[in-house]
Amino acid sequence: MPNLDLPNLCQCIERDRLVLQRSRQERHDIVKQMVGRHWSENGARLSVPVNLISLYISIVSRTLIAKNPRVMLSTFDRRQKSNVAAMEMWMNKEIKRQRMANTLQRIVVDSLISIGIAKVSLMTPAAAASSGWQAAAGTPSVEPIDLDDFFFDTNANDFSDVSYIGHRYRAILDVVRESSLYSEGKKDLEASSKQLYNEAGDERIDVLGRSTYGQQDFEEYVDLCEVYLPRFRLVLTLPWDMGPGYGKTKEPLRSQSWIGRETGPYEMMRMGLVPGN
Repeated sequence: MPNLDLPNLCQCIERDRLVLQRSRQERHDIVKQMVGRHWSENGARLSVPVNLISLYISIVSRTLIAKNPRVMLSTFDRRQKSNVAAMEMWMNKEIKRQRMANTLQRIVVDSLISIGIAKVSLMTPAAAASSGWQAAAGTPSVEPIDLDDFFFDTNANDFSDVSYIGHRYRAILDVVRESSLYSEGKKDLEASSKQLYNEAGDERIDVLGRSTYGQQDFEEYVDLCEVYLPRFRLVLTLPWDMGPGYGKTKEPLRSQSWIGRETGPYEMMRMGLVPGN
């Protein structure tokens, strides 16, 4: 692993999370209006008899993503035609098995409200366990990343210029401790409950549906984060509760070379651009 200044990276992530607080709060307010007053006790304060936001999201999202996509592969090399046909068949079956339409619909809805974020990578054991082992570790996967869990280098003017980008996620603590992918620091991890608020004090979007009662987990979970460093083509796994000075005496839980697309694991869907931003 290259010589990285982990304490500075952790401070930058904390700063960028504060910068994104306004964007998270604006999205939170829009979603409250979209779900109306009767969705939950945390929905809109006043009745929304003509819910144009919900109508707009429902119509446009169904228009953009109506069903699972399908792929069609071809080759000019006649010797590879059978291999390409087998790959096409596998991809279409895998897309259907992953219920790709559901994933893409969430990403599209996010983009209509703020920004849609997709992570395209190989599934880790922690992610596979959280999904109930519906997919084996190491298989390709596409997952939506919520803005509440997202961070990036806010000094960059375009996502192609960021020096780091990543997201927070929750993993089953026992799976992380038992996995050989992580360093010895996994022994120091402690279980954490699902938070109602982000570290900046803004309410998380998933509180709208589960109110303040749904904090009890069936299993013990821990909050981790993945950080992609484009210049080094490196993916770091860190504990989310890094604390002041993390990195001076501790190593990342995992450091892995990125072997995927040149653009990295994150793909953005934006319905509008702002000059210089």
